[in-house]
Amino acid sequence: MKIKNYMPRISDGLLSKKLRHSGAVLITGPKWCGKTATASVASNSIVYMQDPDRGAAYLTAADTKPSILLQGDVPHLIDEWQMAPVLWDV
Repeated sequence: MKIKNYMPRISDGLLSKKLRHSGAVLITGPKWCGKTATASVASNSIVYMQDPDRGAAYLTAADTKPSILLQGDVPHLIDEWQMAPVLWDV
C-alpha cells in the first residue's frame, strides 16, 4: 500500500542511492518517525509482518521457508522483519 500525501524527505535520496548499490538496506530510528512510509514509497512490493490477517502465516513461512517472504518486485520491503530474525540471513 503506497502512502497518500507523502511529504518528501531528505532521506529519500539517500535511500535511493543505497538501494542502487546494495541488495538490502536497514532503516533504523525511533517509533513513528516515518521509516515505513519512507521505505514504502521506495519499494515495489511489501510484506507487513504485523498484518493482522497474514502475520501468523508470515511467521510460519519464516520458520519453514523464509525465501517465500522475499518474493515480489524489488525493491521489496519487509516491515518489522525483526519479528522473524531468520530473515536477516536470507
